[in-house]
Amino acid sequence: MTLLRLLSNELDIRQSPQGESRVEGLYVRRDAFDGWDDGVAMRSDTVARPQAHGDFDMPGFLAGRLMPFSGWAIAERPASLEMLRDRFIGHGADGAKFRVTVIRNGRELWADARLAAGQVPTFKDVGTGRRAAWKTAWWFPDPRKYGHLHTFGPAATVQAFHEGNFPALSELVVTGSAAGGYTITGPGGREIVISRPLVSGTPHRFEMRTGRLYVGGSRVIGGVARAELFTIPSGLPATEISVSAGLLTVEVHDTYI
Repeated sequence: MTLLRLLSNELDIRQSPQGESRVEGLYVRRDAFDGWDDGVAMRSDTVARPQAHGDFDMPGFLAGRLMPFSGWAIAERPASLEMLRDRFIGHGADGAKFRVTVIRNGRELWADARLAAGQVPTFKDVGTGRRAAWKTAWWFPDPRKYGHLHTFGPAATVQAFHEGNFPALSELVVTGSAAGGYTITGPGGREIVISRPLVSGTPHRFEMRTGRLYVGGSRVIGGVARAELFTIPSGLPATEISVSAGLLTVEVHDTYI
């Protein structure tokens, strides 16, 4: 069973169990993998109640996730250590976002990150030409972690759920034909009203994360008359979602914090 493995572009970082011979590659220290398993800070506005005790009750939202970690690089020869250095230091150096996949104990989760601002990745040869100590920090603007993708439907009414521990944002796909558009009804009577005609063979995809509508794979402007966005809670009971015309497919990832 894999204890810990991180995959991101060309990086493959492993945790080596005690007693296992370590082949060439990057290894994370057992006590230096922070941030991924932890919660994240809550942010909210604080407004004092004038002439009264306490504050106004304001909604809270999670901040991004910071993951500092460090480890060792092991190489068979100095030239290989230099190649590991180049790969490690170059990862994310252009400021672009990169996908991070963490595999551990039979479960695979992913999230998108960038190099953390103000943090300098380091890679220092310990003097042998075959071993180096490294450290870095990755910043996840979206602190959520995503797992298995569940697909429910197609049907006029579907029951959707996921197995994470945090409310999930789904994507809704509608197929069929409806010249006058259609309405998707979610929990609590929330409605997504689409005024764009639905044509057979050209599916509509609505992103609950952004409120955007895609027709035949291309984003369209002005086709959403109402967007009362909703999430899918973790576990059971399942969430009922229906469509007034055509067939609905709900796609939702297991979502964790």
